Amino acid sequence: MNFIFRCSRSLSCNLDAIIIFLSYLLITGKREGRVFAPYSVFKGKAALSAEPRLPTFNRLDSGGVKLNRRGVIMLTFWPSVGERKYDWEKRQAMCLYGSLLLLCTTSMLFALSATEVGSLISMGTRDSSEFFHDPSMLSSNAGQVRKSLSIKPNADGSGYFISLSISLYVHLF
Repeated sequence: MNFIFRCSRSLSCNLDAIIIFLSYLLITGKREGRVFAPYSVFKGKAALSAEPRLPTFNRLDSGGVKLNRRGVIMLTFWPSVGERKYDWEKRQAMCLYGSLLLLCTTSMLFALSATEVGSLISMGTRDSSEFFHDPSMLSSNAGQVRKSLSIKPNADGSGYFISLSISLYVHLF
């Protein structure tokens, strides 16, 4: 699967503001009553939503706090099914391997870590970035799904070309 669309440089500026705001919340601990809305871009071939997911913490018996899950910027992609129409329900795909029909849970999500977001923010106008994720890296299914997020500048300098590719590798033997 490959989902491609173009967006303006404003996406980078908005990700910068989101990261600064999240950093403020983490330092001050003021999270009550806050609402984090996704930022969405709608284009001809796909739609993209960037949504901050705050880190989660566990309280220790000693009164301290332990990081449970790191915060990320969750990118969600939806393919276009017509002019200004998107397939909002598309979360999985049917995959044919030889004579086997398998249900592949190839979700069109890509979670950017703080380091990856920092790489995006520091990109120059002619720089590009590519990130690779294996959603099952620490399980027995490692290597079966590979997600690649590519961000490249448009030739005219008007914005960026963003592409999400999902590769499936299934061992039949």
